[in-house]
Amino acid sequence: MDQELTIQPGDQQQLSEDQQLFNELTRQIAEINQKIEQEKSRLDLLNTAFAREIPALYGQIAQEKIKLARLLHQATFEFKYSRKQIEIFRTVILYLLETAFESVTPDPETNHIYQQWSGAQKKDKESEMIELKLRIAAELRFEYGILINPESYKNTPEGFVAFQAAVREMIEQAKAQKQQSADNKKKNKKQAAADQRRKEQEVTQTRNIRSIYIALAKVLHPDSSSQDIDTHAKEELMKKVTKAYQDRDLSTLLRLETAWVHPQQNRLTNLDNETLRQYIASLKKRLASLRAELMNLNRQPQYAGIASLSRLSEKATKNTLKKQKAELKEAISGLVQTQYSLQHNFNKREVQYLVNELSDILYYKFS
Repeated sequence: MDQELTIQPGDQQQLSEDQQLFNELTRQIAEINQKIEQEKSRLDLLNTAFAREIPALYGQIAQEKIKLARLLHQATFEFKYSRKQIEIFRTVILYLLETAFESVTPDPETNHIYQQWSGAQKKDKESEMIELKLRIAAELRFEYGILINPESYKNTPEGFVAFQAAVREMIEQAKAQKQQSADNKKKNKKQAAADQRRKEQEVTQTRNIRSIYIALAKVLHPDSSSQDIDTHAKEELMKKVTKAYQDRDLSTLLRLETAWVHPQQNRLTNLDNETLRQYIASLKKRLASLRAELMNLNRQPQYAGIASLSRLSEKATKNTLKKQKAELKEAISGLVQTQYSLQHNFNKREVQYLVNELSDILYYKFS
């Protein structure tokens, strides 16, 4: 049972501006909720089409990269190369493995090969990490007077990420304290009074939302004695009520209240002006929140794979997926052909030529 949430005019009575605004806000909220559901359905369909084939192709590419890296690794034992040439092998093998690991989890043997080739670089990266942490700590102390002990964080990529997060949090806290101090100095009695009124309004809004929630809970709770709805339906409705209460979703709570607590009367028509204004303020916040949700829907983690496709038309999306699929298959074919050529011409000169060629490609790709 889902009724339209509107304030109806009484006999020979026109709606006030606030009542008209309330109706318009509830209309916009219902409209944007529908748009969100439609957009979710569209993104889910797009996600399904993407997941059907594209990730599997990335997985195939990863496996072919690993096979090629292992062939190059084997060549460094079969043939003798200069130290300079070995460094070129290192660059190519690590690139192949690291990009492969983005799509697949390495088996122990492949992981061991990676550790062998990355070991010499780890020491350099660790030294750079220590130096960078010390520099950041010094700047933090100089700029904000904040002390942080770099040694409390491990010299690993994970440790450095934790260190950066701690630094950001400390800077944000310092800025917030500085801003708060500045705001406190600027505040006058008029501003303080306005803040107090705003706090009182928020308290009232919370109280109104809670009172509606309690009224609904009494009617819809599975243990209530109401006979006009079965227990399972009560449980499902109560889930909606609880979620709306947690989200401070006044429009949904009012709609449910209209349906189940006051189904025979339009209680909204009799709201006093102050309560109506509080409802309007809450609805405005809810509308702003829903607009932000709609705008950022395609950025949610479950849609990460289709982020670049989410704003395209249906036709453009199909063409893009088709093109992407063809490019990935071409990449797989290229890797397979390279391995085939290498296996049938497995000699020092051919391997060196291939590694140098791949190194040049990487150089131009990232320069």
